[in-house]
Amino acid sequence: PIPEGATHLLAFAVGSGGEGTVPAAMEIEDTDESTIPGGVDFEDTDPTAGSVGGIIEIQSAENPEALQAYNVYWGDSSATCSKLAGESAIASVPVVFSSSGPMCTAGASCSEITIANSGDGDWVVSRGMGGYSNDERATIVLQGPGSISVDRFSTESGYDTLTIGSQTLSGNTIPDDIEVPDGQLTVVWYSDYSVVDDGWVFTFSGSTSAPVVSHDLPSGTDLPAGATHILVFSEDTTGSEASNCASTEVSDWSPPSTIPEGLWFYDTDPGAGVVGGTVTLAQARDAAAVASYSVYWGMNSTHKLNDLVVLSFEATTSGGNLTVELPAGTPMPEDASHLLAFASSASGESIVPRATEVMDYTPAQDSATSVAFTDVDPALGSIAGTLVIGRAADESTISLYNVYFSIGSTKVSLIGEEPSLDAVTRPTCQGTSCDVISITSVAGGAWMMSRGSEGYGNDEQATITIQGPASLYFTFFSTEPGYDYLNVMGTIHSGTELPPRVDVPAGSHTIMWASDFSVTASGWTCVMEPSNAGTIDVELDSMPIPDGATHFLVLTAGADGQEMETGITFEITDFAPPSSVPTAVAFRDVDLGVGVIGGEILISRASDESGVASYTAFWGTSPTEVLHGEAEIGSVSASSSGDPLVVVVPNDTAIPELARFIIAFASGPDGVAVNGVAVQCDDVTGLQYSTTSIDLVGYAGETLTPNVTIINNDADPVQLTAELVFEQAAASNSVERISDGSSEGSSSSSTAASDRCYKSGGVSGKSRVLFKLKPQATQHGRRLRAR
Repeated sequence: PIPEGATHLLAFAVGSGGEGTVPAAMEIEDTDESTIPGGVDFEDTDPTAGSVGGIIEIQSAENPEALQAYNVYWGDSSATCSKLAGESAIASVPVVFSSSGPMCTAGASCSEITIANSGDGDWVVSRGMGGYSNDERATIVLQGPGSISVDRFSTESGYDTLTIGSQTLSGNTIPDDIEVPDGQLTVVWYSDYSVVDDGWVFTFSGSTSAPVVSHDLPSGTDLPAGATHILVFSEDTTGSEASNCASTEVSDWSPPSTIPEGLWFYDTDPGAGVVGGTVTLAQARDAAAVASYSVYWGMNSTHKLNDLVVLSFEATTSGGNLTVELPAGTPMPEDASHLLAFASSASGESIVPRATEVMDYTPAQDSATSVAFTDVDPALGSIAGTLVIGRAADESTISLYNVYFSIGSTKVSLIGEEPSLDAVTRPTCQGTSCDVISITSVAGGAWMMSRGSEGYGNDEQATITIQGPASLYFTFFSTEPGYDYLNVMGTIHSGTELPPRVDVPAGSHTIMWASDFSVTASGWTCVMEPSNAGTIDVELDSMPIPDGATHFLVLTAGADGQEMETGITFEITDFAPPSSVPTAVAFRDVDLGVGVIGGEILISRASDESGVASYTAFWGTSPTEVLHGEAEIGSVSASSSGDPLVVVVPNDTAIPELARFIIAFASGPDGVAVNGVAVQCDDVTGLQYSTTSIDLVGYAGETLTPNVTIINNDADPVQLTAELVFEQAAASNSVERISDGSSEGSSSSSTAASDRCYKSGGVSGKSRVLFKLKPQATQHGRRLRAR
């Protein structure tokens, strides 16, 4: 203890004769360590050389009650707590010791931040949930230990950020509680120049000790010559300043103002979620100011995902490009979208990075199974038609089928792209029974809809809306027959028979479920899966074939558009038949058989026979339509002599059932011409009829036997068939006409003949048809049929 009133220590010399009379004196300076600041921290955030700015953070003294301020000075390196000569205090920061609550210490948006004490050491810090503004800045200081619980959070993802210590939050994800260690923790709020959201709220639970106090040293503050430290002295309530201090060294942060000229990366690792390949960096123009380059993962083109360095490059004074390999299999963080390269020097890291977007290379893993095409465009050098692509066996990695013109497997030009099999849209349900109908996702992009198999209830009603195209099939079906039913797109199913698979066309459709007031059964289950016919039809409108192209090439591509290296090809055959048309065609049947012909088809040459190698005759259903199937009759070479040219038709050549014409076409090496010339095919027969009509009058029970004489002039036998046609000369009494179970009568003498002859049967109101009358015989039909 210092005796009351004592001000000095006196030292006297003592000898055998006693104590000296004149002492050496030293004034007592009573130093109270409990009032000295616990420490001071400062990090320059002003990138300009020779000037500083940032937050000066002062750790509270152990006993702040006796203090009123902390005075901040520039210091030199001559001695501890040596103030820089000629410099006054930088700032006088009031002592705060009544609370350890968060403080917004810097930034123009502190007025928009609310900090409220909710009791028991809990503080609610909020930027509201009613929306914030663009270009907001605020720094909030917390005194640990404690914890942060984020209650609500909604910011523009990747751009507007709340950085709590080393953890950056952005978007709508609420993180787990964040532990705040002993000491000070800085929270920085930032919004950019565009797009805003609701805001954020977090609760800080901390201690009740004296807080850290801060001073915002403005950016652009000159760093005096010789200044090496920042010193903080305590000032007591009498205005006296302690001789001891807390100090921190000042480092002038002046990072390079230049950045890399370019950054490129192309992922060559085909695995999903992992990357690998060469990272190429074009050095900064002012390479002399840069010592190295650091590459980080970025959440966008400007913000780091975290502070972990992914790659680093040593700068070279010669400039130029630098390359380094990112190992294959490097995991790509979930929220990463870019690589960011910063220039670094001894004074820090550049503020702005050079960025490159990272695309995870995930090519398709399976190819189309087949491709086929038939050209229907007759013009030389152009094609049109349907390109049929066989789907891959496994489309799980495929998003597109890309179709190219190619030279073998070498691309020439892109024709187009077709999407792969898509997952089915989730069905929706409306009605009083939707809560007992399950709609669940199953493998392969399909949906299962079920009313179970353990029994349903009475009076159930529901309408399920489905989206096509898709395929629908049932795995279980049991309802009360005739009363409880499913109406699937207009078709009603009831009972226990499993409904057939049905194709669901594109668009919206409904499945209606209803049970009546009594009697139930087990239920039903159906699955709607993507419609996959196994092929994709690509309609190609008329287009020119690029120079040199010989094939179609189909390559599959993944979700990012990356194509499988190998595909499937199909050689192009250009359908380019002659455009010439024969001048005329003639034919006379010399085979007297019925339904058969024989003779010569006379084809007059085309006026321009360019590209014509032959002339071909076909059966036709009309003057312009060739009969489907085996329609060719014969052909003759254009090099044959004479005009017209002759195609011989052997006797007994059967006339196809639907054939009515003979059509002649010019043919060339690339096919048959589109247009031809036609002649009607008349079947000349050798039959003569001695009677053309018979008049008969008969009565009930009477048998009449008329005779018809037919003479065959053909050398071959003719099978005779006949068709009986009744005509009514006059009708003096009512003739009943039967049609589809109803009847009508007519008594007019000028009425048309009845189309049925009938006889009363044994059942009341019923009749048995004896003959059905036809208005005329078919061209070759001559068979008598009793009805």
